[in-house]
Amino acid sequence: MIISFSGTKGGTGKTSGAINFAYYCQQVKQLKTVVVDADPQGSARKLLRENREGLCDIVCFAVQGNCRADLKRLNEGHDIVIVDTGGHASDTLNYVLSVADMCVLPFNIGALDTAEAETAKGVIDFVHDFNQSLSVISYLNKVPVLPSMSHYADSAQQAIADYFEVAPARLVNRDKPYSGLAKGLTIFEIDDDSAAKAQSDFILLADHLLDKLEVSHAQR
Repeated sequence: MIISFSGTKGGTGKTSGAINFAYYCQQVKQLKTVVVDADPQGSARKLLRENREGLCDIVCFAVQGNCRADLKRLNEGHDIVIVDTGGHASDTLNYVLSVADMCVLPFNIGALDTAEAETAKGVIDFVHDFNQSLSVISYLNKVPVLPSMSHYADSAQQAIADYFEVAPARLVNRDKPYSGLAKGLTIFEIDDDSAAKAQSDFILLADHLLDKLEVSHAQR
């Protein structure tokens, strides 16, 4: 199955989502997993190839342009193919989504971020002409820790829900666990209290995505 962490805006957490999801699928769920970096910036490739010495291997390939054949080939040899795409509309994004089983859209809760939902919907509508079985789900990322600010997240969810299904799991803005990503560390490889909370948040999201993938695949 092919799942793409995508969007039309940078800085929403696509790369961190893709890498943490890959670790969870491979190390926790024991799924044969591969990451595909379809972002011209190559962030996932750099993090996974250059910064994980001494850690478990997470295989990563880089693609651009018409990568449909590459993704199909990888899909034949793996349980799950996780694609990290660039934060903008592009031909590469369209090619990825044209063969994907699921598109995952992270959104931060700011007004400029949630406004991108309409742009992303245009991309998804275009791709659905070629891949009608593409499942799409969004989630809120970098949600404020303080309960007194939860209404901002609620407002953001309402705005996004006009365009996409929103996952019930929210990723709270816990800086320390995610700061390890610069060293190639996933949140599951950091051992402290804040990391444990971040792991719990992410597991809820990851299990929801896997459940949705199974349902989507069964309906094909």
